[in-house]
Amino acid sequence: MRRALTTIALGARYASSLSTSKRKILVLHGKGGSGASMKLRFQAIENALPEFDFTYATAPHELDGGGYQWWTLPPGVRSYQATEYGGVDAALDVVRSSQADVVWGHSQGAILLGFAAATEAIDWLGGAKLILNGASWPKPYEAELERGCRGDTLHVLGATDDINPPEQARRLAACFDNARVHVHPGGHYVPTDEAAIECYRDFLLSGAASDCPLPMSTDAPQVMIERTLNSLAGDDVDAALRRIWDLAGDTFKYYYRFDTLDEFIKDAKQTSDEFATSFYGMAITGKRWTVLRPFTVAGGCVEINQCVGCTGQFFTKSFLGDDAAVLAPSSGEEPASPRHRAGVASMAWRTTRRFSTNAP
Repeated sequence: MRRALTTIALGARYASSLSTSKRKILVLHGKGGSGASMKLRFQAIENALPEFDFTYATAPHELDGGGYQWWTLPPGVRSYQATEYGGVDAALDVVRSSQADVVWGHSQGAILLGFAAATEAIDWLGGAKLILNGASWPKPYEAELERGCRGDTLHVLGATDDINPPEQARRLAACFDNARVHVHPGGHYVPTDEAAIECYRDFLLSGAASDCPLPMSTDAPQVMIERTLNSLAGDDVDAALRRIWDLAGDTFKYYYRFDTLDEFIKDAKQTSDEFATSFYGMAITGKRWTVLRPFTVAGGCVEINQCVGCTGQFFTKSFLGDDAAVLAPSSGEEPASPRHRAGVASMAWRTTRRFSTNAP
């Protein structure tokens, strides 16, 4: 049996996009915090989301007792009680100047995201994903909120939160047309337990396939990868494999030179059945890989350092678009025999040792 080639192999354009063009997450702290304090809290989350670069904003208003706040309030008045927030424009300016793909707010920072989305005060915010952790109801903006808000949001709330009661966060979540809610058993903090991390990854990564479950040649690199993985894990595996074949370039098809699409589909499924940690074994069962170290990209070649069972470089040719690479030997002009193809596929499969999985 030939093991199907690891066809998600990343080429120069795709590997470099993962290592140097990560999507950006902007984090907004709560009242009394700072960008630096939130960075300390987010180390476990950063480690769990290597696909993103994190930046941490600091609110513009300093508190007398230390720390910062996004707006000012009269003594003893809470944000869900106030009729007006003082100095809000300065807070919006901080966010407005830090355009990101995702904005993640905690407590007062989450409240800010709620009313900023409702008032459309930040023009790029509607295209970003929003995570609102431990939010409460932004009372001065309730008329705008109750008209409904656009946006892809995740609302995280603690069942025992005694700072911002969870019913406040639920009321806010109900104003958004595409809201998810995650409830953790704790209080007023950003959860980093296994269930929360899984929820964050699912929200931030799997949504890339929501509009088009099959990868397209015009997709941005990360979107193409996500759509490929999601489609292989979906109900119509054959349709996903046919799309992979359609997008494949000369080097990939070189190894199936005397065979057909049907043969490729058969190989991929057999590989999935027999090798659980192969690309197809993982993807078809809905599991994921995390790249531990970036690919080394040099000119038109992709070098995979310390590749188990491999030596030297692999040359690139198209798989996912004209510039993407497939693992292939760097020499040889004649069509490969089935036995040789099995060996090349084996080397490609064995490179999965370079990855870690979130499989149980």
